[in-house]
Amino acid sequence: MKKILIIIAMALAFATVPACAETYADKVERMAAIGDIAGLRAEVAEVTATADESARTLYERAKAVSCLRKTIEASEGEKKEREGMALESIALAERSLAAAGLDSDERAEAYFVVATENDRLIRDAPSWMARHAAKENALAQCLAIDPGHRGGRLLRALSLIHGPMSADGDRAKGKEEIDELYGRNPEWLPVLLARANEARDKKEYDDAERITRDAAALYPENAQLRANLAEYSIMRREPTVRRVTVTGKTKLPKKRIERKARAFIGEKYTFDTKDRLLAKVSEIEAVWSCEATAHLVGSNEVDVEIAVGENNLIVLGAIGYAAASLDYDKDPQFTGFPALLYNDANFFGSGNSMSVIFAGPYFKINYAIPGLIGDRFPDVDLGWSSNFLGSDSTKYSEGIPEKNQELHSAEHIATLKVGKKSDIGLYGYLEGTATYHDWEASDRNDAENFAEPGETLAYEGVADIGIDTIGGGMGSKLDRPDGFSVSIKPGIIWQPDYDAWGDRDDRVFAHDDKPGFKFSSTARYCKKIGARHGFEANVGFQTGWNVYETEKWAMGEGNPMSSGPSLDGFYAGEFRYTTGVVADFGYQIQPIPDRFSLFAKYDVFLDADSVRVYHGTAIGSAVKLPKGFELSAQAGIGVNAERENGPGVEISMLLTRIWLF
Repeated sequence: MKKILIIIAMALAFATVPACAETYADKVERMAAIGDIAGLRAEVAEVTATADESARTLYERAKAVSCLRKTIEASEGEKKEREGMALESIALAERSLAAAGLDSDERAEAYFVVATENDRLIRDAPSWMARHAAKENALAQCLAIDPGHRGGRLLRALSLIHGPMSADGDRAKGKEEIDELYGRNPEWLPVLLARANEARDKKEYDDAERITRDAAALYPENAQLRANLAEYSIMRREPTVRRVTVTGKTKLPKKRIERKARAFIGEKYTFDTKDRLLAKVSEIEAVWSCEATAHLVGSNEVDVEIAVGENNLIVLGAIGYAAASLDYDKDPQFTGFPALLYNDANFFGSGNSMSVIFAGPYFKINYAIPGLIGDRFPDVDLGWSSNFLGSDSTKYSEGIPEKNQELHSAEHIATLKVGKKSDIGLYGYLEGTATYHDWEASDRNDAENFAEPGETLAYEGVADIGIDTIGGGMGSKLDRPDGFSVSIKPGIIWQPDYDAWGDRDDRVFAHDDKPGFKFSSTARYCKKIGARHGFEANVGFQTGWNVYETEKWAMGEGNPMSSGPSLDGFYAGEFRYTTGVVADFGYQIQPIPDRFSLFAKYDVFLDADSVRVYHGTAIGSAVKLPKGFELSAQAGIGVNAERENGPGVEISMLLTRIWLF
């Protein structure tokens, strides 16, 4: 998901709450609206000097520090060092909420402080991952206490307008809420700024300037309005761009960013020029956000400074997975593995991403290059995976491994993937893989009439076309994804040394000289329901023609390294088939939002080869532990699994810890 940009307009710097008599929030917000930095500094000093640690004093300190931070940044611009003020406001507000003594209006306002300051801290990919949920939770609490809270409603509206669909963005709904707020508060500065920004985004520049001038007449001392009017004044001159430079420290080479902007030197600097310039810079995948500021040089030239926010997210993860199941005779079988994960979204400032998974005998590495030729050209993904324990093509019949039907080999796969995903979620990729096996190296191959082929290579080409509006995540069981995805994947497989498997007439794994063909289609629908519930459905169809025995589809229980629909309560890979349909449905309830979850699943699988239907189900829970750990556990039941007596049973636990840098 590229550039999830929820940077709310500076309108929120002056959001107030209505009241008949002036409350403390009214007082400091009024000082902020007129840009009274000195007065706010004095107010912060006064409430900080007291030794009183009551809930109300903590709340007043949080509100005063928040207003001071927003007013300074409205006048002087954002700076990294002022994030400490946002963190201080959050800590003070949370302490005031934890203590007793606030009335309902003050509690709503304290939650609003937590929401707005978390929003201020969202400026790149790592901060979005770390802060978005906290912001949304605090905003929900604010509006639950006071549904008419103007600041809270405006923050929600701006989040809807600027947020992507995968993060509940809804521009039309956000615009509707701003219009309603304006109808009730036509002289309220925050909503005037929001309307001006909306007109600006729609390229209605005359309306944007008119709204800004009307607001400036009401608030002549407001620094944000003065800055906006100064920009309009420059734009009306249509000066020529003399120079474009990148300000601040960047991990990407500044020359790469500036190369994007060179084409604009010599152009007339207008809002359209500015928009095209920022869009051009944003083509770089590692650029999370960008802004341009023009400085008039002489009477008709400007120097443009570009400030970029980069996606420098580095993710480190540790996973511990353990599972137990009962075999056909009800004897326990155990499996498990530790895993380490690494992902760097801007690897050594290249703008490319690197990911590594290491899970004992399993190793996988991917290197993704966004736009190998140019940023708007197809992306290229190079990958390698090795499974030293080997692939397992064991066949089961009525729940029992078939005698003399085991086939094992270490497996190594190289992949090349080329394609592109659009901002609205449409994508198309071509993927080629080469899979290597060394069958002679295994002493566990006892397949009936098995002609050991030695070393083999299999080549596969797949086209992957679809749409995905769900977006990314951290793979947490506490995630409640929202959106839908649909994909179709036709593919062709060829083993050049097919004859090494022996004569097809009497060899189980033999194959003719023609390639195999595979086709799969999947659909996924996810829906957040309120603040605590979530629903998910997955449906998959797989089929094939002239498929190699070792390349048949496999179905059974999943694990953290697998994706797509699974069949809980059955063995991993229990069913190997040419054609089948699988669907699973899940529902999640979070008694404590983003901290504790209960979930249930139902799976159904049609093995079209045998014309039989199998059912699985699972229940589980996930909990956020101290120190950032997360523990999830589930129990799966294979309702009609073929066992000696009773259903299939599997239990699994997953412990994870993610670090964001």
